Amino acid sequence: MKQKSFLRLLLETIGFAYAGNLLAIIVTVSLSAIDTDFMMNVAAFCGIALYVVMVFNVGHKYGEYDMKLMRRKIITEPQPNRWIVIGLIVWVLMCVPSIFVLLQPNSPVSMVTLRLVSGSMFALSLAVGEVDKIPEWSPYLFMGIYAMTPVLCRVGHYCGYFEKLTMENIMYKKK
Repeated sequence: MKQKSFLRLLLETIGFAYAGNLLAIIVTVSLSAIDTDFMMNVAAFCGIALYVVMVFNVGHKYGEYDMKLMRRKIITEPQPNRWIVIGLIVWVLMCVPSIFVLLQPNSPVSMVTLRLVSGSMFALSLAVGEVDKIPEWSPYLFMGIYAMTPVLCRVGHYCGYFEKLTMENIMYKKK
């Protein structure tokens, strides 16, 4: 049992982020059969929530792992600030499709790229505009929502390290 490398943590966080986007695409496609504005708003909320949970989960998992390493005296102190750096790198990767839409607005290729790569923004892009055209301000909204990524990674690590959301602490009170 040893501390994971920065590259491994980064790749795993990218994988979790894209898994959240894939799950968001599945939810959006499933809920798009009911073609109402309310269901698109529900799908947008669910897509963003899936992304948030997946990114938070990877930080939480490694926060618990760092606590185990501390208890066994394998490491002397954790490096929580690296989760901010990991979150910033993932944020930049998630913003690439939005930048592509800014450079080529209302292009069918850029819209397909945005919706397939940034799956958590798929339903939101359908909710704010038509299928082939979105407002000019919407890529900034998408990048703003993805800006939560560094905060989610760091808060997830904090909650995992200090065991804030473990089942034992939630169910039982310490005396």
